[in-house]
Order: sequence, then C-alpha cells, then structure tokens
Amino acid sequence: MMSKRSILQAGPGLAAKLQVHDLNQARNERLELSEKGTRSLCEHFRLAENPFGVTPDPRYLYDSWTHHQALNALVSGVQSGIGFQSLIAMPGIGKTTVLFRLLEQFEPVSCIAFLFQTQCSSREFLQYLLSELGSPSKGQEMVEMHETLNRLVLRESKAGRRVIVVIDEAHNLEPSVLETVRLLSDFETKQEKLIRL
Repeated sequence: MMSKRSILQAGPGLAAKLQVHDLNQARNERLELSEKGTRSLCEHFRLAENPFGVTPDPRYLYDSWTHHQALNALVSGVQSGIGFQSLIAMPGIGKTTVLFRLLEQFEPVSCIAFLFQTQCSSREFLQYLLSELGSPSKGQEMVEMHETLNRLVLRESKAGRRVIVVIDEAHNLEPSVLETVRLLSDFETKQEKLIRL
C-alpha cells in the first residue's frame, strides 16, 4: 500500500499544481488530535473515562423521555409475557443501548440471547441462538436444534426463568429466516409464551 498520494488541486486563477501528502503522517496527526481531544474532554469535565465510545454502553444512556418510554414499554412487554416486540427508530438514536439496558435488568432472572449476526440462513440463525443460550448445536439438523431449544426453554420455565431473545438489526434478516423467527413464538405452554422476542 502506498503511503503517499498525489492530489491535483487547482487554485483560483492559478495553474493546477501537484501536491504530495504523506498519508501516514496525516493519520498520525488525526489520531494525536483525537486522543488529545478525548483527554482534554475528560479532564475538563472531570470524567473518569470517555462516555462517547464506539460501543453501546448502557451506563451512558441519556434517559430522555423517548428512551425512557421505549425502555418501559419493553420491560412491561417482557414482564407480561408478550411474545414479540419491536423497537424501531432512525439509526444512531440509541436502540441497541436501550436493548442492553433492558437485558441488564433481566439478566439475573433470565436466560438471554443477544443476536447481531443477521446475514445468515435459518440453520445458522438457530445455531447462533442455541450457542448464545449456552447449548452449542454443531452438526445438528434443524429438527434436532428445535428439540434442543424446546428442552432448554422448558427447563428455564420450570426454573422460573424467562428466555429473552434480542435480534439487533432484524430488518436485515432474509424472509426465510424471518419465518424461522416467527416459528420461535410456537414455543409455548397453555399459559405462556416460553420465548420473549
């Protein structure tokens, strides 16, 4: 990979001139400024760490009215046994962060799967799901994976624990995988849905 690049620039009323920029130097300068900016931000506001990281850390969720309403609706849905819920908003609003906050609340009393790999087949989806729930399913056929999942959700239900499955970026799922997700709502007893999606 070249570390220098030629850029053709034309000035007002001047002939075009060729400038060579060292890309590595430019990257290093940007990184230095970024680190300096983060340090000075933390120092200025007396913060122990940078709250503006690239991961959806629920400790830094700004509890706006909208976020509060969304979280309360999701909590209420899980507690009342609603099988399917969805959280829809524009990118960058904090949906994933709200979901992490939701999972924090239910983690002590639930078996949780957080699925973010949505570019997959139905078989791969079930493998990801079982793996997240602590039951790896390598080499199993679809019927065997459904039986494994059924045993798992029944065991958790008898222990008084909920099974919560969160699918981040679910809009990317293929139609056949969406049908697989819909079929997860068939895991139920006469009294309740065994999986909260």
